[in-house]
Amino acid sequence: MPRSDNDQPPATYVLDGQWPDARLREGAPLSAHYAQRLARNLAAAIDRSGLSVRALGLQAGISHSCISRMLHGWTLPDIGTLARIEAALDTRVWPGPMAELGSSDN
Repeated sequence: MPRSDNDQPPATYVLDGQWPDARLREGAPLSAHYAQRLARNLAAAIDRSGLSVRALGLQAGISHSCISRMLHGWTLPDIGTLARIEAALDTRVWPGPMAELGSSDN
């Protein structure tokens, strides 16, 4: 799937630290910042749910490897995948408006 403005996979913009808690390089695209927050939100929601990544995939009707790639910053989800994950977890994981990202993300 093509990426917006030829953005690279989000984790490729890590300056130091480990994804998703790493500091991103200056000039990292907005998609990398959103993906970082998404990965944090998703990991926390999975932890709260008590589901494994594999069980979440089954419940959401998507592959567990797709979820794993999002958690590791290797890919961005499409809107359908995101909707199925949020429905399966019964919680919002998308980071929302840019104002919610704040300056502490990088």
